[in-house]
Amino acid sequence: MGQYLGSTIDAEGRQHLAYTSGTGNQIFASVEGESSWTHEMVRSSIALDGEISVIVDSNNNTNLIYRDSSDNSLELATKISSWSLIDIGDVGSAVSIDHPTVLLPNGSFAIALIESDGINSNLSQWIWNGTAISSTVLQAETDLSTDIEIELSDDGYLYITSMTNSGTLSIFKSMWNDSNWTNPTLPQPQGGINDYQVDLEVSSTAIMAVRGSGNSDVIYVEDIDGNWTTIASQPPSTSNGAWDLIELDDHYVLLTSEPTSNLLTWNSLSKHQING
Repeated sequence: MGQYLGSTIDAEGRQHLAYTSGTGNQIFASVEGESSWTHEMVRSSIALDGEISVIVDSNNNTNLIYRDSSDNSLELATKISSWSLIDIGDVGSAVSIDHPTVLLPNGSFAIALIESDGINSNLSQWIWNGTAISSTVLQAETDLSTDIEIELSDDGYLYITSMTNSGTLSIFKSMWNDSNWTNPTLPQPQGGINDYQVDLEVSSTAIMAVRGSGNSDVIYVEDIDGNWTTIASQPPSTSNGAWDLIELDDHYVLLTSEPTSNLLTWNSLSKHQING
């Protein structure tokens, strides 16, 4: 597979994958069926510089959202009987490399990205309802390589996180059908330029794994009042390697790349140990 990937699992537990050719200018999709896979070309030529968001809608249709870096625009590809392509937003408005997307309960897509109006750039949420975009500005942001994540909780809260290359960490929270966002104060990680990574996981609770220097805690946990606390020391990792957080019943698991060997490493932390 090529440089840029995306994946999700549908309600039946089957995988939907998107990936590019080796040079990143062709997009392919592979969908797991009952007994075999289907493989198709979606785009024969496009300039990508970031990952592909894969969303399965309520009709079990595969949707891909990706950014054309040649004109800073987002495009949506949807497979019903064949692939259809449609522009999302205006040319020049989608300026961040990251543009993660989630499916909302009403069938709309929520996209987190940095948008530009030609003068200013802002971390924003876009809602695509199938015909038009509505935009909510969260904060000004000029670092277009900011690590952006979006998740929807089991009880309907949207979370958007941003981590700049210089280590400024922010989180925003709102009900999925509301435009009133909270922006709680977070402990800021320590480290140098480009040392940072963040992985947000949300189900019934919200947690983050935040990569920084050895002086920074690694796990951030939201309590029932919406406040965040930090726990646990940083495991060995590389700034451009694996950084994936998983919450199990009794443990937090963080997958990292070991600095010397670059081997994938399983780091686990008992919740019972934390809570005494």
